[in-house]
Amino acid sequence: MPYPRDEEPQAGLWTLHVHGDYERAHVAALQALKLNTASGNNYVNLAYSYQWIGQIDQAKTTTQKSRAHNLDSPWLPLVLYNVNFLAHDAAAMEQEVTNLTYDLSSRAKRGIWVFACWSDTDRTGKNPDPSLRSG
Repeated sequence: MPYPRDEEPQAGLWTLHVHGDYERAHVAALQALKLNTASGNNYVNLAYSYQWIGQIDQAKTTTQKSRAHNLDSPWLPLVLYNVNFLAHDAAAMEQEVTNLTYDLSSRAKRGIWVFACWSDTDRTGKNPDPSLRSG
């Protein structure tokens, strides 16, 4: 590896492995975070990989560590929403949607809000955001 202290190649490997080789994605996410603990996206990638290998508690702990260190990522609310969905924690899911609606400053966060509403519509049959309801 030409730049052994650069997390970007590991993040790239994570991206390659997310399409089914979750164990290898997990190893790449661990390595990227080890190389750069100041990246909120590295925490998100690791949380997703924990989710994919069935370690929901570790995924939640990873996101909590990211927030404890004030490391933000536009994807953090989405991964937390997904983890809380898998943990059957409706109150925590609702809290993530509420947190997100207070800060829709970036395009990515607005996209995540739409996805969360779509996911909620799919789960309940009713969309929580009237502006996104059909009919």
